[in-house]
Amino acid sequence: MTIRALYSGVSGLQNFQTQLDVIGNNIANSQTVGFKSSRVTFQSLFYQTLEGASAPSSTNGGKNPKQIGLGSIISTIDQSFEQGLLQTTGRNHDLAIQGDGFFAVRDENADFYTRAGNFNFDSTGTLTFDGGFKVLGLNATNGILGSEIEPVQVPLGVTLPAQATQNVSLVGNLNASAQQIGTILQSEDFLAREVSGSATDVDGLFSTGAANSFVTGLVDGNTTVTVTTAGDSGTYTYSSSPVSAPATSLTFNTLDDLAAAIAADISDLSAVSLNSSGALEFTSGAASNTLTISSNLSVLNTALASSNVTSGFGVGSTTATDEFSHRPITTDLLVNLRDSSGTTLGLASGETITLDGDVGGTAVTQGTLSVSGTTTLGDLFDSLETTFNINTSNNVTSTNGRLVIGADGGTNYAISNVNITTSGTSTAFDAIFDNTTGNYQTSQVAQDNHVRSFTAYDSNGTAHTLTMKFNIRENAGNQTEYTVDISSVVTATGESDTSISPSTGTIIGNSDGSFSSFNFPTITITPVGVGDPIVINVDAGSANGFLGIVMFEGDSTASFSEADGYPSGELQDVTFSSDGIITGNFTNGQIQTLAQLQLAAFANPAGLESFKGVFRESNNSGVPVLDSPLVGQRGSLVVSTLEASNVDLANEFVTLITAQRGYQTNARIIRTADEILQELVNIV
Repeated sequence: MTIRALYSGVSGLQNFQTQLDVIGNNIANSQTVGFKSSRVTFQSLFYQTLEGASAPSSTNGGKNPKQIGLGSIISTIDQSFEQGLLQTTGRNHDLAIQGDGFFAVRDENADFYTRAGNFNFDSTGTLTFDGGFKVLGLNATNGILGSEIEPVQVPLGVTLPAQATQNVSLVGNLNASAQQIGTILQSEDFLAREVSGSATDVDGLFSTGAANSFVTGLVDGNTTVTVTTAGDSGTYTYSSSPVSAPATSLTFNTLDDLAAAIAADISDLSAVSLNSSGALEFTSGAASNTLTISSNLSVLNTALASSNVTSGFGVGSTTATDEFSHRPITTDLLVNLRDSSGTTLGLASGETITLDGDVGGTAVTQGTLSVSGTTTLGDLFDSLETTFNINTSNNVTSTNGRLVIGADGGTNYAISNVNITTSGTSTAFDAIFDNTTGNYQTSQVAQDNHVRSFTAYDSNGTAHTLTMKFNIRENAGNQTEYTVDISSVVTATGESDTSISPSTGTIIGNSDGSFSSFNFPTITITPVGVGDPIVINVDAGSANGFLGIVMFEGDSTASFSEADGYPSGELQDVTFSSDGIITGNFTNGQIQTLAQLQLAAFANPAGLESFKGVFRESNNSGVPVLDSPLVGQRGSLVVSTLEASNVDLANEFVTLITAQRGYQTNARIIRTADEILQELVNIV
C-alpha cells in the first residue's frame, strides 16, 4: 500500500537531513585547525516479504523472494583522518603532526586528544592548548627526561646553574719537522791569551800593541816571515794547513810552528818560544847580537816589529813581539781571558763567579763557579746550562769571540737579565758579562712552536683562560717529542690562579705519526679566591692511534674542542624539534633539554568521540598508547606549522547537491503517496 511509500519517503527525508547537517558542519569547519571531516552512509531499513523464495524441483523452476523495502536508515557517520595540508605560520609554538599520532591534552577531569598544535605558554610556563587544556609530555630535570606523563611546564626565567669544566679534547697535528725557536743571546767580544800548545792558526790571531788588530790576510805559500841576526838569517813561509815538522820545513801555521822553525834555523838565538804573555820571545845566544824580524804582510810585520833590537842584545838577553790572543774556545782557562783589545780580564784563582738571570720571566736559582788555575771556559758553559736549565745539547758556546747562550725552544724557557759577575776585583770581567744594558744582544727571540687556549669554568661559573704551549724537543732516534706547558691560567679580571698541577708534560710521537705517550691526562687548577679546584681530563686520543693528536710533517693544527663547563645563564627562549624535544636556549650559550611532547596512538582512530573541539577515548577506539614522536606510526612534528582542516570543499558541494536532490525526491514520494491516498478517499 501507499502507506509504505509514505514511511519510506519520511525515512529518506530524515536521512538526507542528517547528511545535510554533516555536510554543513564540514563546510563550517573548513578553516578549523586540525579538523577532520565526516561523511554519512545509508542502509536499507527493512524488507517486507510478500512471497518467500522456493527451490527448483523436477517439475518447476526455483522462484526468487518477493520483498518490498520500507525505507532507509543511517548506517554510519565516519570521520576521515587523512592528513590535512601543512601551513607555515612562522610562530615557534605552532606544531603540526605529519603522521597518525595525536597530541595529548588534559583538563581538570580527563585526558583528551587533538591534531591541532596551536599552543601557548601560560603565566606559569605550562604549555596549553585552546580552551585551557594542558599539553602532556615528559619534563626534564637537569637536561634528563623523566618517565611520568604530565603537563609540560617550562618555568619562565629559569636559571641554568654554573657547571665546572671536567673534560676537554685535544685534536689535530703537531708538526714533526718543526724546529726549536729559543732565545739566543750574544755577549760582547772577548779574547783568550794565545798559549803554547793551543795550535791556533796565525791567520786570525789578535795582536795588541802597535798593530792592535786581528792578523788576517795570510796567503798559503806566499806570506813569509824573515829573521835576521848579527850572524845569521832565515825566511819562513806560512801554510794554511797544520805543519807536521816545522823545525825542518821552514814553514809555519801556528806561533809554536814559527818559534820552532826559527829556533832550529838561527844559530845566533839560543831559544825561541811563546811566553806566558802570549808573545814570541827570543833569547840571544851570541854577544853583540841584533835581531830584525819582518813580514811581507803589513799587519803581521807590525805585530812582530816590537821585538827588533839593534844593540845590547847580548848572550842571554831577551826580546819579544807584541802579545797575541785568539778567539776563545772551551778549553781556554778563565784566567787567560782578555777583553776585545787584548787586555786581561783579571780573573784569578780563588774568585767565585756568580750566575743570575730569568727563565720564562722567573728568576733562576743563583749558580756559582769557583775559579782555579785549571777552570776552563767550558766549565763556565756547563754552569750556565745548569743554572738556566738548558736541556738542549751544546747550547752555550763561544762563536766568533762571543759567549752565545741558546735557550730551549719556547717562551717558557726564554732567557733574560743574564748577570755573570765575580767576587773579586775583576771589573773588566764584569764589564763584559754583567747585566748592564747592551752587554747581551738578542739575535733570536724565543717563540713557541704552537700555542692554543681554552676557557675552563669553576663551580661558581668564573671563567679561567688556560693557555698551553707546545714546543718540539731534541730526541734521539725516529721519535718526535713535544713539551706541553701551561703558561698561565687567568680569570676574566686578569688575576692569576693560585696553582696549576701539573704545569708541564710531554707528548712523544711514533715514526708512523701517532703518539706513544701523553703524560698530561689531568689538570688540576686551584682558583684564586673562592671556588673548588677544577679537575680537567684532557683527552688526546688513544696511544698508537690516529684519533686525537697526530704528529706528521706539516703545519701544526692541534686545538682544544668539546670543552664542557659553563657559567650560569638565564632561559632566553625555547625551540621545538621534530622529535618533540623542547630545548631551552640560555644566555650563557648553553642548550638544554627541558621537556618532550608525547603523541598518542589508537588502534581505531575512527572510533574516537569528538568533544569540545578535541577527541576523547571511546569503547571502540582502543586505549591511547603514548610515546615519543617518530616512534611507530605517530609521525614527526613540523615546527612553525599547523595542520589545516582536511575538508574538501569541492567534494562537499557536490555531495550537498546530491543530498539536496535526494531530499527533494523523497519529498515527492510523500506527495505522490498522499495524492494516491486522496484518490482512494474520494472513491468512498
